[in-house]
Amino acid sequence: MELLNNYEVFVTGITSKESNSLTELINRVDELDIDSHVNISLLMSAGFGLGTTVGEFQGTVNNVLFHEKELSNANILHMKCTLGNVIRHWSNACRALNLNPNDVIWENVKQLESEYPEEQFDLFHYHESDS
Repeated sequence: MELLNNYEVFVTGITSKESNSLTELINRVDELDIDSHVNISLLMSAGFGLGTTVGEFQGTVNNVLFHEKELSNANILHMKCTLGNVIRHWSNACRALNLNPNDVIWENVKQLESEYPEEQFDLFHYHESDS
């Protein structure tokens, strides 16, 4: 019991005031909304949506891999729809941050090319199966 009490004291000490108080959270959101060029409401929605949706996708993968659920057409369709929701929330995150989605992808391409220098992205390269 003492371990849990000590842990609770520790966690309380490292938890932000915004996490502990709705008033502090509202003040922080207001401050960010005034001081930035970011749509804070949309950013919150996108952040929560991405986390939830990725978790839902992971849950399906977890069930198939570790809990002997079928890799059925229904599960694949569910994952397909969930991936669509990831794109929707990603798009809203781009909107919230005033980012061009194409620029986000190009930044990712540059990052991946630096991590895998033997590979280069070619916008015009496609496979016969892609057409």
